[in-house]
Amino acid sequence: MPCGAPCSRLPCNMRCQKLLECGHRCPGLCGEECPRRAFCIQCGSKGQEMVDLIEMKTLSEWDADKEPVIVLRCGHVFAPSTLDKHVGLHLFYMTSLASEAEHDPNGTQVEDEGMLTCVALKPRVHLTEGTVKAPASCPTCKVVIMGVKRYGRPQNYAMLRVLEQKQMIETDSKLALIMSVEAPDLARQQKELTQVLQDLLRHSPTKRVFEAAFGSEQCLVPTPNKTPLLRTLVCLCKVVAARLAAFNYEEKAKAARFFEKNRPVFDDALTVAAETNASLRATTVRLLLASALASVWTKSVGSSRESALYHEGRDMLDAVLKSTELSDADRAKATEVEKIFEAQLTQEELRQVVQAMGGGAHTASDASLHWYECPDGHPYFIGECGGAMEQSKCPECGKTVGGQNHALHSGNARADAFMHRVGLPGSAAHFE
Repeated sequence: MPCGAPCSRLPCNMRCQKLLECGHRCPGLCGEECPRRAFCIQCGSKGQEMVDLIEMKTLSEWDADKEPVIVLRCGHVFAPSTLDKHVGLHLFYMTSLASEAEHDPNGTQVEDEGMLTCVALKPRVHLTEGTVKAPASCPTCKVVIMGVKRYGRPQNYAMLRVLEQKQMIETDSKLALIMSVEAPDLARQQKELTQVLQDLLRHSPTKRVFEAAFGSEQCLVPTPNKTPLLRTLVCLCKVVAARLAAFNYEEKAKAARFFEKNRPVFDDALTVAAETNASLRATTVRLLLASALASVWTKSVGSSRESALYHEGRDMLDAVLKSTELSDADRAKATEVEKIFEAQLTQEELRQVVQAMGGGAHTASDASLHWYECPDGHPYFIGECGGAMEQSKCPECGKTVGGQNHALHSGNARADAFMHRVGLPGSAAHFE
């Protein structure tokens, strides 16, 4: 059978038939490694070791024919009746009593006395979170139980949980390092987060085990912890939204393509949040998506409130504002995004503004002589002849606008992108 394929062998309750070095019969279980001579019931030096913690019987007093013993690597020896429930064997096998109670899929009904008799593998199910927390350890010295074939399934299952926790801690450290950079290169930041996401999907311990077992029904794999996946997706959503906000009006086509390419990040984040009942993170993702949609919508030609971008953005924002788990920071952000949707003028409204302030202009080329934009792309109007004769501050960003002697201040330029939004490209369009 290929390496990694699940084994259907059930734990055996029979005593081992082999002999120890001393010539006496092995006191251990069939299928397990035979212990050293010191654990011989007849002549061994470990006769005073406590085997049963309930009846308080020692190894020398124990009847191995009735119930063989298990010698752990740490050097302590116990009866299976002591260790079986401690390790959680009943969670992975149908026992002789539990098999008669099929209504109990979690195997909580187990034999009250004696070692468990495993009669069948349990079907592949997802154990509830917290059922198996960590690999079981020796009741005496607390060393993790290893090398006991009888407990291979529960111990390996618990070890997978440990590896999942380790991966989550490592992922959180990576995310904290990436997101803590001041004034980051957003493109590089997105690339690094994408790599973290790919590593999570490619190197998930539970996924690798399941694939190694060829998806067999005999392979009881724990439900993957999706917390690090969701955290990574949320960070990606933040960076994508920030990159969209950084596009200017002249890059509207580029912004639309970028959003279309990265839209699945938001969808995946919402899906994982729903699967994990992470309502607070789902609200955060919806707010980031609403912000992204607002950025794309304001840069689209006309910014019509009849567009799909506007309606989807408003729907997302309305869902956020209805949430009872909204933090103060998210509520402030939601208010900011709402102002974008409410304050943005439609193309027709912009045309009316341009026409009203045209100063007698009749063509788009005449009107464009009066409209300029600040270094951050905010449009402003200069009356009279349209030439810059004085300087002021942009009410939106505080940057210097205007100029002196018909020369614009550094960073200011003709508002060509704004005029295109108005729907008046060049002199082809005329006011009606």
